[in-house]
Amino acid sequence: MITYNLIVMGLFLIVLTAMLVNLLVDYRRERKIAKYPFISFLIPTYKDADMISGTIKSIYSSYKKGKFEIFVLNDCSPDNTLEVLKKLRKTYKFNVITNKKNLGKSASINNAFKRTKGDVIFIVDSDTNLNKGAVNDIVARLNDKRIGGVSCRYRPKNEGFFAAMQTIEYGMLGLVQISSNEYSTLSFWGGCMAIKRKVFEKAGKLSENAIIEDADLALKIGGLGYLAQESQYAIESDVPDSFKSWYKQKIRWTSGFMQNLIKHGGYFIKHPVAITLLCLYGIMSIFFMYTIVTTLVNLRAVGFDEDAILRMIGNYLFYPLFSIPYVMMNMPKWKRNPFRLLLVFPYAMIYYPLLTIATIHGFIKGILIYKKLKSGKRGW
Repeated sequence: MITYNLIVMGLFLIVLTAMLVNLLVDYRRERKIAKYPFISFLIPTYKDADMISGTIKSIYSSYKKGKFEIFVLNDCSPDNTLEVLKKLRKTYKFNVITNKKNLGKSASINNAFKRTKGDVIFIVDSDTNLNKGAVNDIVARLNDKRIGGVSCRYRPKNEGFFAAMQTIEYGMLGLVQISSNEYSTLSFWGGCMAIKRKVFEKAGKLSENAIIEDADLALKIGGLGYLAQESQYAIESDVPDSFKSWYKQKIRWTSGFMQNLIKHGGYFIKHPVAITLLCLYGIMSIFFMYTIVTTLVNLRAVGFDEDAILRMIGNYLFYPLFSIPYVMMNMPKWKRNPFRLLLVFPYAMIYYPLLTIATIHGFIKGILIYKKLKSGKRGW
């Protein structure tokens, strides 16, 4: 088992190095905004009355005045969303579309699209805050004729241990996606994605039967011959702060991934490096936990074994270090507080094994419900 573990770690290090090189190449590429397009911001909202004001304010502080329009899509929110929007309209100019019944995110956006006039369609969740750096980078990338759409990864607005673990996870996903930019990334982040109008139309807008409509859209854009990319900049978003809500989100994400894998299977073959990295990290996680458990069981059975204890300590110290790039990527405050790098230990030893379990559960669910989610069905 130790030999297999070392082989997997060696392969992972090679793949990780290749992805970091791709990340650096993307980062160093000079991009200038030749033209500021007119943008239509679509904000679907459901029970986010306490956060949507921050989203609207962030748009106004992130893009040129007079070069955008905003549509807030109220999907029958049972809270005081309409009252909040009414107050906000005294300060900010935006349109409100209230659905007569709950349609879901994809249908709400597809319906509202008919009323937009922007050259770029910018979809922003109502718990997300944009920033000028992210918006400018997206616009600069979209000036490239090859690129059909761009999104930004999340950096949690929440505080606390659970949010910190998700910050590292999103750093990992961001690395995978950005390193795939040159041959079109595998997914978008639904809370912040911008698509050229003509590309959005060619792609058939959002697939309403998709469990993760953002990733499905990125794959459709790639399938049309355009590039789907991820920005180097992160935006702030609210993330699950309880195990129940977190697990529910991961089941949706991973079952949606399986739905996309079946639907767009041939396209995934073009991204062997990204898929390999995620698989190797999962295998390392399993090997790591197996080594720790078997060592503890043997120690209990035969008593003190110095070599076994040293091997176990080696695993504790060595394996989690592979997660350091994810902390450095999505947790910039580590520079002021290097002790944040120590979060790789609970991430690798506790969080990622739980994520692996949720992933397996989600994959099984995705396979079971795939045939039920035909065109015209609501994905979530």
